Amino acid sequence: MQVYEKVPTGLRLEELRAHAKRHPQAAAFAAVRGVAGLVAIACITLPFGIIWFVAGVALLASVFMFARAAGEGAVIRPALMITGRPKWDGVRRTSWRIEADDVVAQALALADGLDAELGESLTAIDEGTGYRGTTRREAFDSPPGPVVIAWGIDQRARLAADGDRQGVWLRLEVLEVDQPPVITILANTGRALEVLKHVAWRV
Repeated sequence: MQVYEKVPTGLRLEELRAHAKRHPQAAAFAAVRGVAGLVAIACITLPFGIIWFVAGVALLASVFMFARAAGEGAVIRPALMITGRPKWDGVRRTSWRIEADDVVAQALALADGLDAELGESLTAIDEGTGYRGTTRREAFDSPPGPVVIAWGIDQRARLAADGDRQGVWLRLEVLEVDQPPVITILANTGRALEVLKHVAWRV
């Protein structure tokens, strides 16, 4: 699994070239829109110039959709991708998502790898007001609700990622019927993050 601590923007020349090679018609259309946008912006001194300017900005903005697609195309899947570096209770953590054709299979492989590296984990259903224990199989086969799997770093695992607790947490939740579950992973900066990346690279 590839690990991305910086998500591809699609604005790098090699990313744009690779995407244009895969999608030449979309690239040509984006180039035409870009040129048209620049021409329209230059017409701001003409009658109805503000309308031309707004149209030009809209055309240029639409070109960024091509860049966004180029960024998505640059991702080598399966991948573990960072989504943020939240901080609460004075503790910095990192937030991640999995990009893969089979997200559940990759998450299960990642969980097995974390078991091997960090030892015993806790698996429970998050009921909002508390937690109810469940099995790993049930959590991945037919999750009855939001499920949290937790691993501790140099201490016992705790289900809640609060306070100064050090660890890795995987949250699995089905938001839409017949859709893959949404999987979010949290890890403290430091050793927890290094273990998470190490395991992901091996999956």
